[in-house]
Amino acid sequence: MKTRNTGFVLAILLLGFVCAANGADDVLRLETVKKLYEQQKWEEVLRAARGPTDQSADFDYYAGMALSHLERWKEARDVFSAGAQKKPHDARFLTERAGTEYKLNDFRFAKKDLRRAMRLGVTSSIEILEHRRQAEAGGGRGHCAAQDGQDAA
Repeated sequence: MKTRNTGFVLAILLLGFVCAANGADDVLRLETVKKLYEQQKWEEVLRAARGPTDQSADFDYYAGMALSHLERWKEARDVFSAGAQKKPHDARFLTERAGTEYKLNDFRFAKKDLRRAMRLGVTSSIEILEHRRQAEAGGGRGHCAAQDGQDAA
């Protein structure tokens, strides 16, 4: 009985160690993604940010932003949608997805996303831009519809 319990405890400890190691790997990977983003190395950002579907929404944000910089609008929209599902109260995903929808001439959905972002507390196109700048902390430009001088809401 004691041996069985010891094996169980070791298995739990090992699982905890593996989870902690994966968390540390994700922290390092996210730092790498952010550095590559600041350096505007879009393809490298994509490679570093791609991972399992249940990865942190922060990776989805940077992958979507890199895809936007590469003007791969449909892919960017899909990635921002995945991030929005993971973090439904994070306006970054809605505002950036609105930008991709704008570029795809899908104005109805762009307006819908910007309205949802406004319900989350973002109140103007200027605030949307400022929200993104703060989120990026100087890491480059996004492709929000409002950035083009258009008020899609």
